[in-house]
Amino acid sequence: TAPDVVKIGDIKLKEWENDVAPQRRRVEKIYLHPLYNSTLNYHDIGLIQLNRPVEYTWFVKPVRLWPKNEIPYGKLHTMGYGSTGFAQPQTNILTELDLSMVPTEQCNTSLPADEGSPQGILSSQICAHDYEKNRDTCQ
Repeated sequence: TAPDVVKIGDIKLKEWENDVAPQRRRVEKIYLHPLYNSTLNYHDIGLIQLNRPVEYTWFVKPVRLWPKNEIPYGKLHTMGYGSTGFAQPQTNILTELDLSMVPTEQCNTSLPADEGSPQGILSSQICAHDYEKNRDTCQ
């Protein structure tokens, strides 16, 4: 079920009370990628139209999506609420992770095609890993 309300500028996902004053906005509409399929790991991006604009603060800034096919950097900075370990639940606190890009061919050798990714990792996707601590954005 899609949410009716979103919190913006909060670092604790599941708590409504904390140190930061998150902004709450009603969801007007959700736009899914036209090729999105919930059973696959492709095209999993969308946009949420809110009932009113958000205010930019120290904790609220626009997300900038890279506009080109090639990324000229070897390092990536990621943030999210993913799992912090194998078979662990999602974290409640926003976490950050610096990763090194992995060539698509190398990634497909390490992570062969499966049910969720029958075509393997596509050239339109990013494969990245933390070689020092053996972490990625999936854990």
